[in-house]
Amino acid sequence: MTSLRERVQGALGDAYHIEKELTGGGMSRLFLAEEASLHRKVVIKVLPPEFTSDVSTARFEQEIRLPILAAGARDDLGAA
Repeated sequence: MTSLRERVQGALGDAYHIEKELTGGGMSRLFLAEEASLHRKVVIKVLPPEFTSDVSTARFEQEIRLPILAAGARDDLGAA
């Protein structure tokens, strides 16, 4: 059986390299990855197949439309 991480990596191809799964994603799953072309860390948010009902998909789409307003670090904490 193929894991969700393996399925996501397969879908992303060589554009991103998944490093690890993060915790705290709620109904979604979060993966830390490196964007190959820009050599930067990104977070990839995935809605697993078990949550792809119409209501869950609409909520997920609403969440990903929220902009990142700021990013930075202070006292060993990084935030976006």
